[in-house]
Amino acid sequence: MRTKWCYAACFLLASAIFYNTPLVQTTPRNYSPNQFRSGDIIFVNGKSIRSSVVRFLQMHNSEYSHVGVIVLNNESAFVIHADPQRGRVVKENLNEFLSPDKITGGAVYRANVVSEDIASIICDAAQSYVDKNILFNSTFDLKTTETLYCTELVWRAYLTAGINLRSENSKTVNDFIFPTELQNCAAIHSVISF
Repeated sequence: MRTKWCYAACFLLASAIFYNTPLVQTTPRNYSPNQFRSGDIIFVNGKSIRSSVVRFLQMHNSEYSHVGVIVLNNESAFVIHADPQRGRVVKENLNEFLSPDKITGGAVYRANVVSEDIASIICDAAQSYVDKNILFNSTFDLKTTETLYCTELVWRAYLTAGINLRSENSKTVNDFIFPTELQNCAAIHSVISF
């Protein structure tokens, strides 16, 4: 385990020194809220060092480092996600979440079979984490529901609606749930990439 953290530290240092992507994307994102449905899962590729570490630790060449649940309210789109920067679960305007200052791209996935009732259960569960002011799970411990990290939030919200986004024999590094695991789940499919 110690070797893995040494590699991660070296990777972080190299990324910080040689990362050559512009800090601000000049091309606007092409999407509109009517492309999304409540309960959709949004995956993004963040620009932070933390995002680089998440992608590195996934060991699957994943494009994505963070996820959240889309919630539509009165023609506006929001993302509920466990934000490590703010240290808690937040409900953020979709435009802020997709800020070119924060991410380089992303995708939206949708459950293969989801009714409005099921989507409502998913969104209500996610909203309850905001309402309870659930803190970010910095230990990435799936045994507690008192704190959540991003993929855990999505997994638990879907589980509330009876949809398990993890395979039965799923065992990842220290039993963390990485974005790749959710993305590769047979119960969801991609609807838009940007």
